[in-house]
Amino acid sequence: MKDMSVPIIEFTKKTNWETYRIGNLCDILTGFPFPGDKIKDDGTYLLMRGINITEGIVRHSDDIDRYYDGSTIGLEKYFLHEGDLVIGLDGSKVGKNSALVTAYESSSLLVQRVARLRNKDLDIIRLIQIAIKSSKFIKYIDEIKTSSAIPHISPEDIKSFRVSLPTASQIRSLVVSYFQSLDSLIQTTEKKIASLKQVKEASLQAMFPAEGETVPKVRFKGFEGEWKNMVIGEAGNTFSGLIGKNKLDFGVGEAQYITFLNVLNNAQIDTDILEYVNVSKDERQNDVRIGDLFFNTSSETPEEVGMCSVLTQDVRNVYLNSFCFGFRISDSGLCPEYMAYLMRGPVGRRIMSILAQGATRFNLSKNNFLRASIPCPQNYTEQQKIASYFTNLDKQIGIQKKRHEKLKQIKSACLDAMFV
Repeated sequence: MKDMSVPIIEFTKKTNWETYRIGNLCDILTGFPFPGDKIKDDGTYLLMRGINITEGIVRHSDDIDRYYDGSTIGLEKYFLHEGDLVIGLDGSKVGKNSALVTAYESSSLLVQRVARLRNKDLDIIRLIQIAIKSSKFIKYIDEIKTSSAIPHISPEDIKSFRVSLPTASQIRSLVVSYFQSLDSLIQTTEKKIASLKQVKEASLQAMFPAEGETVPKVRFKGFEGEWKNMVIGEAGNTFSGLIGKNKLDFGVGEAQYITFLNVLNNAQIDTDILEYVNVSKDERQNDVRIGDLFFNTSSETPEEVGMCSVLTQDVRNVYLNSFCFGFRISDSGLCPEYMAYLMRGPVGRRIMSILAQGATRFNLSKNNFLRASIPCPQNYTEQQKIASYFTNLDKQIGIQKKRHEKLKQIKSACLDAMFV
């Protein structure tokens, strides 16, 4: 992706900027302590509470929204306007939770522990919202927030923060438009990722047989017949990860190893994030090979025990972490990639949750794992098609994730370069 940050940064550097205290740029008000007996689950006046405000948006639901059921005489100044900026003053994300009031929240009432910032020039308010997303503001909040059980800041803390803004109104509008476009691209990418993940989740449900069934609901054209149950132990053998290592052996050496999180997070091992380990030539360790499957042996929940990942690239001098075990297929009728996706889907999760043993932490017995059986299409080509389908889905998700991360990096670079 072309770096969008350079042109806008270079352009704005050639314009005049001035530094202001936020308190000199806008009117700041904190909310009213509405009595508890007047706060209802439904009513006329929506309340703007800290719990409603997240990073960038005001959220609503029946569980969150509350209403004021009382007289508003004397409370006129607490009514919010569209375009106001609201900031939560306490909580674990204090300083990060801020959002612009939309038409939906217009005429809602401001509650205590929430600050409202207002200026007739909406571009100034929007620029303040952009500026308080910068690392400079986050660092400022981290330094001045209270260290009590519930961190909080005061309206004076917000008023005292200094922001740099373009002096020309047309430049302010340009900067606002740029960040709005950037946020739109980020949101669009997030929606694409969510949509692809939904497709994958639905496909994992439909393309493998449900419990008690012998065929899936959805199948590729040209394939028919019942699936068979294959005992895992008859299809291959397990092997252990690294043994006899201490912390001094990691981060050094010429050998590499597959981390626990690499197995847990990926259906296919990401060989770009292997880490180094010292393995001498005379050590007896199990190196990994293309087509090997890896399983984590324990987790805090039974649903996350035995998450499976497959090695799809030919590597040398690479080993497995000691918190996972490997499975090397010897049966030519079982496709490794197929098994990886099967074991990460509902069928595999159901099998593993039954096999998981423990109370506070759940562990997977290799012997029980080898005795378990999995459903497989009898046609190897059908297994390959299923694996290829999910591989392509994962690639599309990966592309969008990289795009999303790049856009966030561009935004961060612009924030730090402009709002100094």
